[in-house]
Amino acid sequence: MTLYFVSSNAQKQDDVARIFRGSKSPPRPIDRKLVEILSHDLREVVEQKAMAAYAKVRLPLMVEHGALYVDHLNGFPGPIVRFFWEKLEDKLPSLIPEGASRSAHVVQMVCFCDGRKLEIYRGRIDGRIADRRRGKRGLHWEPTFVPKGHDQTLGEMTPDGRIEAHAFTKAYRALRRAHRI
Repeated sequence: MTLYFVSSNAQKQDDVARIFRGSKSPPRPIDRKLVEILSHDLREVVEQKAMAAYAKVRLPLMVEHGALYVDHLNGFPGPIVRFFWEKLEDKLPSLIPEGASRSAHVVQMVCFCDGRKLEIYRGRIDGRIADRRRGKRGLHWEPTFVPKGHDQTLGEMTPDGRIEAHAFTKAYRALRRAHRI
């Protein structure tokens, strides 16, 4: 089966290529901007995104969506992290006062869709919000997130180090195992 990865984000396309490096049949990228619904329910967001992608391309595909849950902000911004980041950018660390918990976690979901079924694969990493933006790599909030067991933000890590530490890698690897890709 040929599988396609639908995203207009070049960084995500590169990440998927790295994760599936060595695969007999790596996913083929389709550069397509997709409408993302606003919801606090990550599963609903990724499922709707997959169905919208399938309606456009009519090919077996996968899409991804993530959520950043900051403890001090009662789990906000969750799945609307991109919209949150577009407005606040590097201000996220300053929203957490000195002495407050900087704990956070990331959940990434990958949704496979072939027109008949939707399959969700999930990855999660715990960590904390750094006191300031550190590093220039990664997407949106990644230069402010330090995964548990690491000293660097995702934005400071090498591309391969970031892949190994990230929640989306767990989700993609589960999909890869399930579909023997």
